[in-house]
Amino acid sequence: MKKIISVVAMLTIMFSCFSAYTVFAYDDISDVEDIDPADFNFPVISVTTENGAPILDKTNYVNCTVSVSNTSDEYTLEETVAGIRFRGNSTLNYADKKAYRIKFDKKQDLFGMGKAKSWVLLANAFDKTMVRNAIAFAVAQQLGLEYTSLYQFVNVYLNGECLGLYLLCEQTQTGETRVNIEEDESGKVDTGYLIEFVGNGDTSEDAYFDVVDVDPSLFADGVTVNWRSNVMKFIIKTPEKEFCTPDQIAFISEYANSFNKAILTHDWTAFNEMCDVDSFAKFFIVNTVLNNGDGGYQIYFYKKENGGKVYAGPIWDFDQSSAASVQCTTGYTKWYYGSSNPWFDSFIVWDEFMELARRYYDENIDQIKVIVDYYTNVLYYENEYDFHVNDVIWNSVTDDYWRITDEVSELKTYEENFNHLNQWFVNRISWLDGAYHDLGEYAYNNDATCISDGTESAACKDCDYVSTRPVKNTKDPTKHIFTDYVYNNDGTCFIDGTMTRICTLCDTEETITDPQHKAPGHHTFSEYIYNNDATDTADGTKSAVCTVCGYVDTVPAPGTKLPEAIKDSSLVFTDVKSDSWYKEYVDRAYSYGLLLGMTETEFEPGTYLTRGMFVTVIARVAGIDTDKNDVETVFVDVKTGKYYAGAVKWAYENGIVDGMSEYEFEPELNISREQICTMIVRFAQAWGITLKEDSDELVFSDQSQIHDYAVDAVNKCQLAGIVNGTQQDGVIMFNPRSNATRAEAAKILSVFYSDYIK
Repeated sequence: MKKIISVVAMLTIMFSCFSAYTVFAYDDISDVEDIDPADFNFPVISVTTENGAPILDKTNYVNCTVSVSNTSDEYTLEETVAGIRFRGNSTLNYADKKAYRIKFDKKQDLFGMGKAKSWVLLANAFDKTMVRNAIAFAVAQQLGLEYTSLYQFVNVYLNGECLGLYLLCEQTQTGETRVNIEEDESGKVDTGYLIEFVGNGDTSEDAYFDVVDVDPSLFADGVTVNWRSNVMKFIIKTPEKEFCTPDQIAFISEYANSFNKAILTHDWTAFNEMCDVDSFAKFFIVNTVLNNGDGGYQIYFYKKENGGKVYAGPIWDFDQSSAASVQCTTGYTKWYYGSSNPWFDSFIVWDEFMELARRYYDENIDQIKVIVDYYTNVLYYENEYDFHVNDVIWNSVTDDYWRITDEVSELKTYEENFNHLNQWFVNRISWLDGAYHDLGEYAYNNDATCISDGTESAACKDCDYVSTRPVKNTKDPTKHIFTDYVYNNDGTCFIDGTMTRICTLCDTEETITDPQHKAPGHHTFSEYIYNNDATDTADGTKSAVCTVCGYVDTVPAPGTKLPEAIKDSSLVFTDVKSDSWYKEYVDRAYSYGLLLGMTETEFEPGTYLTRGMFVTVIARVAGIDTDKNDVETVFVDVKTGKYYAGAVKWAYENGIVDGMSEYEFEPELNISREQICTMIVRFAQAWGITLKEDSDELVFSDQSQIHDYAVDAVNKCQLAGIVNGTQQDGVIMFNPRSNATRAEAAKILSVFYSDYIK
């Protein structure tokens, strides 16, 4: 399986692993005891060793279980059996924050990266931003380098202790979801191989071979003698040592010596026959874009199959790149990485190779800039809490680390480090543009906006490539990008209306008078007030006054006609029985037009009443036109056009209802008995109605169950005779939080309407 992924897809994979994205303030996080894993944006990996055993070295696995949380259900992992050990060399020896390797007993697919047993947790201890490895992986994926590791930022806990922010990625190894090469344990020599250059490093655990010296007199011009045979050791990762035969070692050693000579002597024909030159060019670009300090030391290459070529990659180990370490050049104006390597000496003076590298660079540099901008300008600010926790644990941005440069040592905040890294990449890519192309003079593009600096560009004299770079401090607060003017529909009977346009970048508004929109018939009316003039043969009316010119507009108030007589609802609805306790109340509620049937023949007395239904009935009691629902409210769940929209807007603006939260009314939620009392009392207060207090005061045995906001309202409704309790096991219960049925609502509404409205 090829590990190639676009920039957009890569970012989508990473963010799909998050729980709900939230930015948290972290000013109050000053100690590890303040850390709350619920506040993390990135997923959490929790490792628990058997009996709390410590991890001692990078050789012996410690039995453990691994869980994954704070992510979507598809990526959640319950306690799963595995082993854990340290990994790495420099991090293990010179950093307090260690890197780890996890090996599951059974293959696991973490965050959609493919099933495998072995996974790596990179500490990024020599990178204050902790993003350089991720940038390198993303750039390699953009270039299409096969088998580039997928990755995911995670927060790690070990035996309940938070270890901070890590980069979970794939172990560089062979397999269907890793470096997918032919594996043959029968001893066949022309087969698949995975090779790692270790210089003069440890070769005790793997089969290995040396690359012998090439006669310097054969070197192409510009190739230095800086990589001698005593440090040119390559270990064979696949086949593993126990299966790797002497003949296989001899075969891959001879093959590697042959293409090594082809590189150093600029033999393009031999190099192209033995190696996939495209992968070497892409490998070169990733390392030169990031100026990787370990570029000459950390080299992987692989041979896929019988008769196949050698490919460069996968890439690895970029935490000391991009001016993070004295291991690489602290500036940005050289091809070289910090490590010496004659392959790279040879590449930069090899016309055929550099032409190929230039083509891939030109095709991908715009997307590489997008990657860099995301990781240096966006990622930290979207996940400040996670980064800050890492600093609380390790003092990662204030303390110095092994090989740190003087310039980075002075940067003591994340903001300073990310700004420094962003500017370094701007300078680096600008230098690479000039190194790949013969550029003319840079000219300012005059493209600054109200929120962003402008750019300057220079064109290549030999091709159509254009180098573009930002120009600091050219932001211009007056350079808005406005929408078209939109009429505000605010012309009145004698005043012109206005038009407004909005900047799409910063939301700045500009409003001007539009002389075309004076509207003689466009009055600014006060609220319509019911005139209380209905009869038993006709609806009443409601009136509003223009606040500008005094014009009075009077319109019908539909549905306010008084009932001629109390109707027998049992003759209309089959489910209203003549001997039921609620029949008289249903008769009155139906006759007054307060409650209608759920169907033409069914009243459904036992069905619960929703909040939307009840507030609509209250609006009818007030004489409000409940058919006018083309309105907007403060509640996100009250949609324009819903039958209750106008009633909710009226009731909210008159202090009769609140939302269940600041922006949610929950109109479909069943209304409780205490909520009904609260709305009735607030309506009475808004309309100047004084409730009676002539009923005997009752003491409800479940009085403590009434919410604080409703205690006074329930008491007033009880004293006014609008509600009472029920006898249950010898005590009087009110059941304040119980849902109110339509029968109960019929009683409450009909009593209130009869006593105080009609």
